[in-house]
Amino acid sequence: MNTELGNIQKEVDDSKEHGSKSPLEQKLDEFGRYLTWIIGAICIIVWVINYKNFYDEVHGTFFNGMIYYFKISVALAVAAIPEGLPAVITTCFALGSIRMSKNNAIVRKLDAIETLGCTTVICSDKTGTLTTNNMSVIKFMLVDNEHSISSVIKEVTGTSFKPSDGAIKGFDKRDFEESTNLRLTALCSSMCNLSKIFVAEDNQYQIKGSPTEGALKVFVEKLQQYDSSFRGVEKNDPMSYNKFIAAEYQHLYTLEFDRDRKAMSVLVLDVKRDRPVLLTKGAPEILLNQCNTYCMKSGKPAEFSRVSKEHIVDQIKDEFTDKALRTLAICIQENLPSLKGVDYRDKNTLKAFFKDPERIRELEQNLCLVGILGIIDPPRREVKDAIFTCQDAGIRVIMITGDNKNTAEAIGKDVGIIENNNDLKVSSYVTSEFFKLPEERQKEILRNTNNMIFSRSEPKHKKLLVRLLKDLKYIVAMTGDGVNDAPALAEAHIGVAMGIAGTDVAKAASHLILADDNFATIVKAIEE
Repeated sequence: MNTELGNIQKEVDDSKEHGSKSPLEQKLDEFGRYLTWIIGAICIIVWVINYKNFYDEVHGTFFNGMIYYFKISVALAVAAIPEGLPAVITTCFALGSIRMSKNNAIVRKLDAIETLGCTTVICSDKTGTLTTNNMSVIKFMLVDNEHSISSVIKEVTGTSFKPSDGAIKGFDKRDFEESTNLRLTALCSSMCNLSKIFVAEDNQYQIKGSPTEGALKVFVEKLQQYDSSFRGVEKNDPMSYNKFIAAEYQHLYTLEFDRDRKAMSVLVLDVKRDRPVLLTKGAPEILLNQCNTYCMKSGKPAEFSRVSKEHIVDQIKDEFTDKALRTLAICIQENLPSLKGVDYRDKNTLKAFFKDPERIRELEQNLCLVGILGIIDPPRREVKDAIFTCQDAGIRVIMITGDNKNTAEAIGKDVGIIENNNDLKVSSYVTSEFFKLPEERQKEILRNTNNMIFSRSEPKHKKLLVRLLKDLKYIVAMTGDGVNDAPALAEAHIGVAMGIAGTDVAKAASHLILADDNFATIVKAIEE
């Protein structure tokens, strides 16, 4: 219980212990109280109006008559109690759950059906719920020019996981041969990556691992048509070019992604030069602050200035995030003084060395920016209509995403959560900044704002948001798929887990499971 997983379990238990009664339980309690008073009053009235009959000679004595009519009152009270109500409610819920399962909404707790019908706020994850989670790199940017910084932006066609589906617009083999920075972008995209492309039994290309990382692997495979040194695809190997470009490098150690660094790195050995190299990918707004150089077309590094960084930031905003693209910065670091004296060929030594998180942060400084990749995660077509249906029904929709603010706002406008830029000023917040506000101010914003967007969110923020909304007397449905989402799912009136992407922990903490991971399914379930 002293591990991170143990902390999650504590939070889940805490949410269950302090969880409020469902709206149905509250209504039944209220109904029971009213019924008790009404039946009690009727019984007393029935008993009292028979006062004269207490003296009837049939009863023998006044006391016997009083007891006789008291028994009649008690019998009346027993007859008036609706013993069949629980059975009727359970039967109705069972029939409702069967109908909902046909619409891909699997009910885990029967009383959740009635609670779902009372929902006033839906807090929804973006990736895979509002969007398809079918990631594709559709644009990239390389930086060049020795004297004044400029950038080359190219579009990539094809949105499936099939590598041969698509190409780079306005690009040929000569461009590729001259673009050392594109080769390095491909190297980092391939090696700083834990996913794989594979061909399923139905001959469809699919991804094992993160869809975002899978999109990078597919992008790398698309570059094979421009590399004249590549001799061809190996039979039945959809990752042959990924293996080809990584052939001169040996993987040493993976510094996995975490939400504080917002980056992932791998330490590799450049076999030819016999020296370690760090390959890093992550959020541009974080990594750009850690870059002091950028890689030119020739492969040489050039110094960044404040003005040139601002130019890159503006380009990323205009060409990527404002167009609802998830953006990744690709960086490299060939000079690694912090590894001096460390046996970087030994994994156990590296594991002990990187136990201190400060050493990871130290290693990821003084990076060289190689390229920027823009990944699209298209919104589900049915989501926009589902959100309009929610608005008609008086249900608020709050989108919670780990993406940056601009990307989140662009998706929010695409799916209809936010209608115009004026709404964004009061409806869109970076989550960490929102929770720095005084609690009363937080509640005021939640009370007075309709649909909202929270960007750069962490799983812990979901639980905090649910508690705030519950304090404001909203009935909250919360979606989630990860282990870290379990406390928020347990805390919500209705925890909705993803059936495809969801972990077993998230499903166990939920009340409802979406078999198709689709936001529109929640709306259908509420309607039912």
